[in-house]
Amino acid sequence: LNKFTYTYANSTQKFPGGKSVNVSRMLFNLGVPSVITGFIGGYPGGFVKKWFEDHQLDHKLIEIDEDSSTNVKLKTPNEQIVIKGKKPNISEEKLEELMFYLSRIREGDIVVLGGSIPENATPDIYIRIAEICQANRAESVIDVLPAQLIDLLKYKPLLIKPNISDLAKMFGIDEIEKEEDIIKYAKKCQELGARNVIVTLSEKGSYLFSEDGEVFR
Repeated sequence: LNKFTYTYANSTQKFPGGKSVNVSRMLFNLGVPSVITGFIGGYPGGFVKKWFEDHQLDHKLIEIDEDSSTNVKLKTPNEQIVIKGKKPNISEEKLEELMFYLSRIREGDIVVLGGSIPENATPDIYIRIAEICQANRAESVIDVLPAQLIDLLKYKPLLIKPNISDLAKMFGIDEIEKEEDIIKYAKKCQELGARNVIVTLSEKGSYLFSEDGEVFR
């Protein structure tokens, strides 16, 4: 027989999530206008859309047939466990709808790209968005998987934010432990095009490498 373990939560909370969504939530708290865009579907998508509308966050959400993914985070006194939900498939028509919306960005806009790509989308989707930003003279802030991030540096993003593990993966090494190596590879990102770089070290803080050559810990 399979063994089951039961436990009870002290509290539960539900939030719309995702890296770029979290950026918009924080900008809203700071009184800075932004527009949330992306794909939503099913009951989870309906919850997300209602949450945005209840909190008066501006959005241009594209509705899809499949459910939006739901991630579950279990926090105990000693650790946090994340169960990532299955990502929905996005039709080519819906992907093009997003590209058409983004084609209207203009000089002075900042586009934040965060998270992972849809299940059936090709990795060049972020390159297409970066090219739109470049053509329309808009800025980009990028926090995506390292294999995709390294290819986006040539578009000169305003800011990238790899964690220390992602920074290592960007350059094909196992791990980065020494401060001089953090500095070395973050500056390498700047040499490849990134204007400002934040490297996060979880509970140990972060580094900021600014485009004028300053470094902050």
